[in-house]
Amino acid sequence: MYSNEKAIDMFNQMIDMGDYYSSGRPVCVDPDIIIGDILSKIPLAKDDVVLDVGCGTGLLTTRLARKCRHIYAVDPAGRAVARFREKCLEEKIHNIEIHEGMATDLPFADQSFNKVIMYAVLHYLENEKQIERCIRELIRVCKINGHILVGEIPERKAKEEFDTREKTKEELKLLEEFNMNRKEYDRLFQRSVALRDDGQNLPMVIDGDFLVRVAKREGCTAKIHKQDIRQPFSLTRRDLVIYKG
Repeated sequence: MYSNEKAIDMFNQMIDMGDYYSSGRPVCVDPDIIIGDILSKIPLAKDDVVLDVGCGTGLLTTRLARKCRHIYAVDPAGRAVARFREKCLEEKIHNIEIHEGMATDLPFADQSFNKVIMYAVLHYLENEKQIERCIRELIRVCKINGHILVGEIPERKAKEEFDTREKTKEELKLLEEFNMNRKEYDRLFQRSVALRDDGQNLPMVIDGDFLVRVAKREGCTAKIHKQDIRQPFSLTRRDLVIYKG
């Protein structure tokens, strides 16, 4: 797993890899596929006020902003926040407000948002205690009758099941394409990011049942969902949807 400081340092350096790869996704996939998968689980309404936690340089945020009234975006990486603000000015996007802050201590009042989205972030937190605190924070800032999506979770059961069973032809093809297509990411990462490899840099694998239990303790309902198969990590990653009733 990453320390908080190391993860933030890494993403600040990854800004030099360009807007797509700086998101940490090693294989290019049409962002609209990701957006479509998100919206299939928590549709956005035109009058929704949305929070995007871990926005980075806004790869997904700018697209989500077209679907709702206003988005507040937050990320702990200062260079990513600065680049995202520049992008909003360049593209004349007026319904996004960007903040620098941590997912475990969100700088917003209780019940501020109709929808809360955190995508490809949870596994960069330092330990299970921080993960629980993060889920509780997402629930805290969500309005009653609101929805939360925590996306792209390296989920324990999904990984164990995938590692132990025979792969289908479609899955083998996806794995082959994944390994071929990540070469550009690897090249840019090696050129842009200088981090000492101490053997502790692998993202953690997270127990989806644990996440559901945390949400239920906060009085919510929650369910783990599969991802669109067109996404490169869909074979071992899952999305958590929480309803705050």
